[in-house]
Amino acid sequence: MNLRIVKTNSENPDFVMMESELEAELNERNGDLQQQYNRYDNPTSYLDTVVLAYDNDTPVGCGCFRPFDDSIAEIKRMFVRKEHRRRGIASIILMELELWAGQHDFIKLAIENSLMQPEAKQLYAKYGYKEIPCYGQYANIRDCFCMQKLII
Repeated sequence: MNLRIVKTNSENPDFVMMESELEAELNERNGDLQQQYNRYDNPTSYLDTVVLAYDNDTPVGCGCFRPFDDSIAEIKRMFVRKEHRRRGIASIILMELELWAGQHDFIKLAIENSLMQPEAKQLYAKYGYKEIPCYGQYANIRDCFCMQKLII
């Protein structure tokens, strides 16, 4: 594996493609519940904070963040293609997002995920994210969990 990380924006065609693959997987995992999540995942909210992971020239993973408030950013659109999972790519993307969010003066990162993604919960816990009550628009969505980490 020859992994390369690229900072870009949500107009990048590789991100658009990866996001489409992510949506297909989320719809399969979450079924009708996914419609509630879709209301809050508009990539125009985080145009300039996209990270893409490439194996040589092939996009294999992505993630981004968007401001939640003045001190907290929310990680969004974390995804690694199935055939590239369990190789540490999600960890590398997450670390890059944490560093980049810190450079934007955020002091905490928050995430929300479906309970149908237990591997996501394990990843975030491994890197020091702690469970918190579901916040904001996610407070009334059943079957989700939220986590947060101090990054400074």
